[in-house]
Amino acid sequence: VLIDDNLVDLLDQIREYFGKPVLITSGYRTKSHNAAVGGVSNSQHTLGKAADIQVTGVPPAAVQTYVYDHSKYTVGTYTTFTHVDTRTTVKLFRGNTEFVRANYEKYKAEEWITDKYALNKAKTKLQKKDTRN
Repeated sequence: VLIDDNLVDLLDQIREYFGKPVLITSGYRTKSHNAAVGGVSNSQHTLGKAADIQVTGVPPAAVQTYVYDHSKYTVGTYTTFTHVDTRTTVKLFRGNTEFVRANYEKYKAEEWITDKYALNKAKTKLQKKDTRN
């Protein structure tokens, strides 16, 4: 199964911004599984271009607003999760709830967590220390 590289990048962008795990509750689906769970016939899930996600400790409305504001891709609004897919022709679709703007900035990770350079430098320093012992 191929997963769209842009989807992986988007999920990583979300994880990096919030600094918390992104739980994928639904990713790639076969056409038969998609039909069994009530998915639409043209679901992006069947193409490896969609994921339904939850970000630990972050309300779905905050995740939805972040994706809407910081991505060119599609966001779907649901009460318990966020749908994201890599279409650029549809920006927003209503799942089981209306789009409600939420303050995602209060859930942003501390800068030191998202600074890859500093994190890699710290890891390297720890690894060097371990090899000396």
